[in-house]
Amino acid sequence: MPHLARSLVTPGFLCLFVLAVSGCGGGATTEEESELASHYTKLDDGGLGLPASAGNWTCVRDDETGLVWENKTDDGGPRDGSALFGGWECATSECAPENYTVNVQGLCGYDDWRLPSASELSTLLNADWESPTIDEDYFQNTASHLYWTATACDAGGVAGVEVVAFEKGGYTDCLRANEMSGYSIRAVRGGN
Repeated sequence: MPHLARSLVTPGFLCLFVLAVSGCGGGATTEEESELASHYTKLDDGGLGLPASAGNWTCVRDDETGLVWENKTDDGGPRDGSALFGGWECATSECAPENYTVNVQGLCGYDDWRLPSASELSTLLNADWESPTIDEDYFQNTASHLYWTATACDAGGVAGVEVVAFEKGGYTDCLRANEMSGYSIRAVRGGN
């Protein structure tokens, strides 16, 4: 595993630490390390940035890609992390976010949410984490199973759709129309 070095300026000294090592001679707290290690920003209902320590947020901005992601809930509604959305119809249009509650609600101040491409959704995968293979400090209530994407694929001569799994180290797969059942959605908007 490659080690990523970061510098942290604390009162009185410059400390170089490796993210894989906890602490830095007592100068950096776990929260400070977490904020430095993350390239995500929590957003409130209106799309305004929040501190990494915020306990309540609605969306997450990836500061490297410019993508804004919905944060899942645990309230039993359509944004619930355990909510599953139908088969082939979902991949083609029925579950498309323009028909999904996030655009009607104007989640985080936006109404242009969509299904991500497989490559966009895969940017959230991190094989170093246990299932779900995503940074749960930012992406709450993520189920450890398959997520729909907007990426069409050829599944052995049959039309298919790519799905991304947030389990078993994270992976993508091309599913045939007749193999599809209920999967999760993580809506996205924007990008660089």
